[in-house]
Amino acid sequence: KSGSLWYDPVFCVETIPDNARVWCKRHYRCTPRRHWSKTKGDGNTPGCWTLTTLDNGMMSEERWTTIDAADDLSWCVLHYSGAAKRAGQSYVGALLCTADGKWPVEAREGKGLERIRRAFQVCDLELWELFGGSTEETFMWSEEMNMWAERNPPPLEPIGDLSIQAW
Repeated sequence: KSGSLWYDPVFCVETIPDNARVWCKRHYRCTPRRHWSKTKGDGNTPGCWTLTTLDNGMMSEERWTTIDAADDLSWCVLHYSGAAKRAGQSYVGALLCTADGKWPVEAREGKGLERIRRAFQVCDLELWELFGGSTEETFMWSEEMNMWAERNPPPLEPIGDLSIQAW
């Protein structure tokens, strides 16, 4: 038994050069992995995954690590690094994930804010470097973006065994 699972995210991107918004999907295979810092014991490290996907005919491999999460799992900070070797591309980053995509209300100041700040510092990022706005608002979920998403709802049906090219 491999312990693998499938993950089908849907995300919005802005195209270059016309800045048009489009929904994209990927079909990732997620496999537990051992973190490089784990020097003792056997097995995988909880919160560490390798994600692989076919992206425009190129295989991408990404390493995802859970950095921190709220005790009630209302938010988490994830770090990722990946590469599309055939294309000669690599990338690294981190995400604050919440159910609605907005900054957690309980973490706009005080201990909650400092906990998220420390999680991003582990990823070698400061809060001012984050894409998407601030602790109070985000242009990713602005009124204009919400109206666009209402007119163009995300395609949430599972990809499953259907190839991404067929979608």
